Amino acid sequence: MRRIANGLTGIVTIPVTPDSGSDPWGTMTINPAEDIAALWPDMDHRDFGLYELTLSAVSTGDLVEGYFDYLRFNRSISGEAFFKQQADMGTALAARYRSVVQQQGLEVSLSLPHVNWFGTSVSIPDYGSTSGRRQYDAYLAQNLIPKVHASGGLISYNHPFGYAGIPELPQSQQDAMLVQTANGMLPTSSAPAALGADLLEVGYALRQGMDLAHHVALWDIMSRNALFLTGNGTNDDHFGQNWLGPMNNWFSSVWAPGTSIGDLLAALAAGRAWCASLSRYRGSLDLLVDGTVPMGSVSVSKVVSRKLVASGQPQARGQRDRHPGAGQAADPAGHGRLRRCRGPVGEYQGDRFLLRQPAHRRVGDAASRHRQGQLRAHPGARLHGDGGRPVQPGVAAAGRAARRHPGPAPDLSVTPGGGWPRPGRAGRGRSRGRYPPPAAWGPPRHGSPRGYAGSAG
Repeated sequence: MRRIANGLTGIVTIPVTPDSGSDPWGTMTINPAEDIAALWPDMDHRDFGLYELTLSAVSTGDLVEGYFDYLRFNRSISGEAFFKQQADMGTALAARYRSVVQQQGLEVSLSLPHVNWFGTSVSIPDYGSTSGRRQYDAYLAQNLIPKVHASGGLISYNHPFGYAGIPELPQSQQDAMLVQTANGMLPTSSAPAALGADLLEVGYALRQGMDLAHHVALWDIMSRNALFLTGNGTNDDHFGQNWLGPMNNWFSSVWAPGTSIGDLLAALAAGRAWCASLSRYRGSLDLLVDGTVPMGSVSVSKVVSRKLVASGQPQARGQRDRHPGAGQAADPAGHGRLRRCRGPVGEYQGDRFLLRQPAHRRVGDAASRHRQGQLRAHPGARLHGDGGRPVQPGVAAAGRAARRHPGPAPDLSVTPGGGWPRPGRAGRGRSRGRYPPPAAWGPPRHGSPRGYAGSAG
């Protein structure tokens, strides 16, 4: 046997001889784990997936004819054992990468929709006899998601339009798919909105032919119907070779006091999160309405005009990694520490977004350019409803908004090209509830207005 490693490609050459003089077939046993351990000794041989297995043969002498037949896989572990093995790998890597804290999650994906389980007691689910989309939806809404919530965890509704990497669809077709998908996610007599999920993946440049604007528009439709989900972004990278290169190279960050699972879950539930493209923006982002309402809150008001201030701090490249402190991003991407910046980079009043970007506070248009890899700060639909109807929030429970529809007719309005409808005009009055000063922001409190899992940056 001969093994040769060339970068990420490993070649294993195994001589094959007939089993006997009367039996021209030769039986070979291949152990990929042993080969990987020998080819790349600095890697954990368990941390690999088998994809596109290729079998090849060559004669070193005479012209011969050969066949491959009866390929069998003998696996020694499966199910929950694999999940525990992943946790063991994380423990081993922690000593080598002390500045990175890993928290184990799970994508539940028997059928569409796929959902992510974030929490402290994540385990491989038992689907039982579940089959087909209808049974799977019922399993998620009535079994898995209530179980996750009971354990203090959160659920993310992943790639809501689908996961195919197809070319961008015509705008009219995207608009139609947007309305169809939104209708399917609204609550019914047998299932809550988004099956009870807490987060929604919106940070995709292009997925299932749907552009970023339509992903965010779906989020806005949910918000206009008082169904508040925290938006997140991801890469859904199943290969792990180049996180910076793919078009969908998004990441999510949160304002949290630390990297514990409790801190991260509280920040996600409260909407204290933002997401962006890894190759286009690596800094921070925060939103504040009327000087008192923090990002992630739902504010019900009758005032004629609201003022939103977007603040951020671009990543300072070349700085040494540091552990985040209170009020800083839990896991900064790259080499710089994220710093909270109180200076505004944009203001929103009424139905206009006024971008102000002094040179020393420029954040790469993170607050306005949604088609170029940054998430647009669009607070209108999350501050008040369209057409003069104030949004009526549901009842908050542990930072999650109850999925209660505010009226008999859902608002599924879509502007041409997948943009967002203009926010409607509200009446007069003041915001409901009292908000602490920014320095006092923390995990959401039961029943408080800032406890709703609403808009994220």
